[in-house]
Amino acid sequence: MILVTVAGLPRDYADVIKDRALAIKGQESHLICPENLENGDYSEGYIKKILSEMCNNVKGLSNQKHISSVVFYVPFETPGTEELRRSLFPHSLAMPIEQLNLRASTPKMARQRANELAGYLKKKVLDARRRLGIIRHEVVNNSNKTPILLPIKSFKARSLVTELEILSAQLAENSDTQSIIDAARAKITALYPQKSKKSGGKKYFFDERNLFFEAPCIAGPNHGNKTPIENGGHIPLCTLNGISRLGGGFLRGFHYDCSVEKGNVRFSFKNCHDKDISTDKEWVNIYPNDHVR
Repeated sequence: MILVTVAGLPRDYADVIKDRALAIKGQESHLICPENLENGDYSEGYIKKILSEMCNNVKGLSNQKHISSVVFYVPFETPGTEELRRSLFPHSLAMPIEQLNLRASTPKMARQRANELAGYLKKKVLDARRRLGIIRHEVVNNSNKTPILLPIKSFKARSLVTELEILSAQLAENSDTQSIIDAARAKITALYPQKSKKSGGKKYFFDERNLFFEAPCIAGPNHGNKTPIENGGHIPLCTLNGISRLGGGFLRGFHYDCSVEKGNVRFSFKNCHDKDISTDKEWVNIYPNDHVR
C-alpha cells in the first residue's frame, strides 16, 4: 500500500485532484490532498494539518502489512517550504511539483491547468511507485543489515542524520534509486562499521556510546509489538516515522534489541515524541521511529 499526499494546492486544484484520485493514484494506493487556504506558503497550521491527515489515513490502513509514503508538494520560495520538507523527514519520499504553471486568469484556463496537473501527477505517481518499491525492498528484505533504518535520535552518531538527509534528497532528485541506496549503505556502513560483542560472534551496528543495535534473528526482527499510534503522548510524527523510512514502508514489528558488551543499558533516550526515557536493564527495544520500551 502507498499513501500518496499532494500538498500546497489551493482549493480549486485540490478538488480536481480529489475527484480524479483513482485515475491518478492507481490500485493499492490511497490519495489525500489537504487544500491550502493560505495559497503561496506553508504555514505551521497547514503543515500540522498535512501530518494529521496522513496519520489518520495510516490508522485507517492499519491492516496493511507495510505502508509506503510519498508527498508531492508545491515548492514555494518561502521558509515554509523548508519547514514542510523537515516535517517529512525521515518518514516520506518528498518530491516537488515542478515545471507546472498553476496560475489562471479565467475559469477555462483554470480547468486546463487542473487537467495538466492531474496528468502530471499520474506520471509522477508511477515513477514514485517504482522508486518506493526499491526503497521498500531495502528496508524490508535487508532490514537486518541496512543502516538506513537506524533510529535517528537513539543511535548516537554525528553523521547519521546528515547522511540520511543527503540520501533523502538524492532519492527525490535522481531516478537511479538502487545505485543511490547502494552507495549510501556502503558509505554509512564505512562510517559506522559493524562489530561483534565477542570473538567470532555476529556483527551489529553500534553507536558512539558502544550501544549495540541488534535486529533479532531467532524470533525474527518483526516479532515485537507494533509501534503504538495512539495514547501515551504519541503525536502524528510517531505514527508516520513508525511505518516508513525515506518513503519505503517497513514491517511495523521491526525493532532493535539494544545492549552493551557488559552489564545493563544505563542510558537516557529521547523517544519518538521527545519524552526522556531512562533505562537500567539488560536490553532495550528501540524501533526505527525511536519508540523505546
